[in-house]
Amino acid sequence: ALVDDSPAYLGTRLAVRRILHQIALECPAGRRLRVLEVVAGTCTSVQHLLAEAPDIAFEFVIAQGSDETYSRLCAEYAGHAHVVVAKFGGDGLELSANGPIPELFDVIVFQHTLHRVAHPVGVIAAARRRLAQAGLLVVAERHPDVIADFVFGLDSQWWGSSGGGEAVSRLKALKA
Repeated sequence: ALVDDSPAYLGTRLAVRRILHQIALECPAGRRLRVLEVVAGTCTSVQHLLAEAPDIAFEFVIAQGSDETYSRLCAEYAGHAHVVVAKFGGDGLELSANGPIPELFDVIVFQHTLHRVAHPVGVIAAARRRLAQAGLLVVAERHPDVIADFVFGLDSQWWGSSGGGEAVSRLKALKA
């Protein structure tokens, strides 16, 4: 996809992979690493973790808000014993899935998703409540720019409104 090839998105994706890999390597033996990754599209972090740290026991929850992408991810990860695909919605990090979801997570990753919710601060607060002791919250968002507005601007959810009522990119709204 065009977005996957973008240097900005590639850089954040590689950084998230590296963070998860390092945490997996440092996870104590006999303990499961519990990861929640909230994604806007595809999820490659779990595939990378399986390939790079196959001996690590983990529970990986992929959360997705789009019905179409959710269905595709469910089909893609149907055979993975320790991967659950969840539906993400609301401002309180509400998750629903056909499988068990851990109550707390060691790592929660927001992969280019916070700018899509109406109240990002509420979602971050909810995420903090779902973090285990010494858990890590990773936010991967690109900076606001004209190219992002051009590529994603046809999606009505991309736009919010300023105090004066004018349309403004949700990425720019995060800075305010």
